[in-house]
Amino acid sequence: MISARLSTTLTLTLVATLATGCFSPAQIPAVEPTRGIPEVDIEPPPPSDGKTGRVAFDNDGGPVEVDAIVEEGSGAVRATDGHGNWITGGSYGVKTTPICRTPCVTDLPLGTHRVVVGATRVSVTASPKPTVVRVTQPEEDRSPSARLLGTMSMTLGATGVGLGGVALVLEQTSHKSEYRNPGVAAISVGGVLLVTGIVVSYLARGSSRPGGATQFTPKGPAFVVK
Repeated sequence: MISARLSTTLTLTLVATLATGCFSPAQIPAVEPTRGIPEVDIEPPPPSDGKTGRVAFDNDGGPVEVDAIVEEGSGAVRATDGHGNWITGGSYGVKTTPICRTPCVTDLPLGTHRVVVGATRVSVTASPKPTVVRVTQPEEDRSPSARLLGTMSMTLGATGVGLGGVALVLEQTSHKSEYRNPGVAAISVGGVLLVTGIVVSYLARGSSRPGGATQFTPKGPAFVVK
């Protein structure tokens, strides 16, 4: 019975480990973008009126698209499957309009705007004085092959532990001792594989770094022409 309890404990440990999401990538703080002045290829036209603010965009990792978020929302859908069962689903959508491609300069209406620079979301304030917005992109460092190895090891281990537990239960209920040795062996090997898989998956979880952004008002011009 002790081995059967061990089998149950190991299996529950796997379920709890996966349920708590401890294999999620480690979160690393965003990198602060540099505060350099963007270099653009073409001289932009002068501001049209006093109702806009000039903003220069640049990305530390190279050219990316700049899009303005014009609409964003989520909703829920509830429907029946035809058998009297209700199914609920969610939806999320973002509508954007292109602005420019970094490094670039644009004029935005005075006020706050939500924009996406590459994959980094930024809240930009257009003011009477020209400003510079610089960003860094999100990064994710993961090892798919190692994670696959860890998942396979956990799956095989959980299977071995489960089958071993079944064998020991059969031993107890049928009073046949021939189930004991295979059951103990399956639990032992399965436990090793299970623990190994958990350790490998944890070490291979990788890291995730969000994109960073900064907006500042330069002392001189907000951009230079190459």
